[in-house]
Amino acid sequence: MHKAGYILPVATVIAVFAVTWNIGLWWVYLIALAVSEAVVFLLFNGISKDREFISGYATQVRHYNAWTERVTHVETYTVNGKTQTRTRVSYVHHPEYWAMPLNTGTEINISHRLFEYCSGLWGTGSVHFSTFHPNCVTGGGGQSYDWDGIEDHAQTATYTQRYKNYLQYSHSIYRGDRISRKEARSMGLFDYPDITDNEQRVICLSPELNDFPLEESDQVAFQRLNAFVGKDHQVHFLVLLFTADKGINQALYQRDYWEGGNKNEFTTCLGIRKEGDTFKVTWSKPFSWMDTPTLETAAMDWFISHPILDLNAYAVWLRENIGLWKRKEFNDFKYLGRHLSKAQTILYYILTALVCAATAFTLYAICKQ
Repeated sequence: MHKAGYILPVATVIAVFAVTWNIGLWWVYLIALAVSEAVVFLLFNGISKDREFISGYATQVRHYNAWTERVTHVETYTVNGKTQTRTRVSYVHHPEYWAMPLNTGTEINISHRLFEYCSGLWGTGSVHFSTFHPNCVTGGGGQSYDWDGIEDHAQTATYTQRYKNYLQYSHSIYRGDRISRKEARSMGLFDYPDITDNEQRVICLSPELNDFPLEESDQVAFQRLNAFVGKDHQVHFLVLLFTADKGINQALYQRDYWEGGNKNEFTTCLGIRKEGDTFKVTWSKPFSWMDTPTLETAAMDWFISHPILDLNAYAVWLRENIGLWKRKEFNDFKYLGRHLSKAQTILYYILTALVCAATAFTLYAICKQ
């Protein structure tokens, strides 16, 4: 259905041509058509992409000094019918900021407080670095501190990136039942955990488990697991804890709600019950897009032999057995094409209409001069 959007720029250019009829500027019509079609393509490409979570660890923290840029403006004006030019100079101040390069190659902005914490914890000494800023008249450069290589001192982070998910909103047999957000809430299913202060809480706890003593060390163990194996193995682990009485079907509903999950995700759903001073795993159901669910099967076997819940030990086991994981190549689903939800379709056509309106206005103004 989205392909009809590509017809609108063609119709727009033809309509403007019929009104203006400027044969001498025929090339302007072609340029306007090419630009508008390219913008419509980029709109669809951006709207149709899904997001996945990527984790890494800091290799450095950096402080970028403030700097001042000299900006030259050339102005044209008319005096007594004669066109003249004059040059104005202004100075733009760019404030200091702090950043954290990750092992994934991405650099994210951080607070001054986190910069001070990491530089003090690592104690590796400040190194000055230079930066190139065009038209810089003062300032620039900065200071960096390298990570000390100790995993207990690692600063992890999670961010999102976009990818082509050919299964999203498709009618493929690989998809489960559609579950709305309202239905998911009534069923006790999880939304994807948000990223707060550059990190994601990857262990999610059902509200019904209000007596479960979730340790911060368990969260950190999985955050470090994602950070240290995520890049090389293209994987992101999530753990969802439900009450035992929900039954293993709850994991299947969760998989349907998340449309099978993202291509790099390995999600472990656990049903737990309190027995005395411990919590016991009564059922487990991991899900992912692996072609052969070797890690899923091994994880279920692990919980059978380790029924007393120990999330830290599970994180250790996953790292030791990461060789069982192989991410699914989503290009295998390319034949399905890409699809939009109803809301995305409406947004796509609204933006396409605005592009066409801007094209018509600009083209009409140029050809009527």
